[in-house]
Amino acid sequence: MRVLGDLAYPTDEPVPTTALLTVLAEAGVGTYAPRQAVSRCARTGMLTGEKDGRST
Repeated sequence: MRVLGDLAYPTDEPVPTTALLTVLAEAGVGTYAPRQAVSRCARTGMLTGEKDGRST
């Protein structure tokens, strides 16, 4: 989640999950682990979700 913090800091603007996955993919990380981490953090309340239309 450190990468997510680096992406979002110092703004409070939402960070699309695809942006996080793209950054991690460029570092050689697959998509399963980051998606799982985001899901777990959302479940515990560390992250909140927000829909703002489609970004694809």
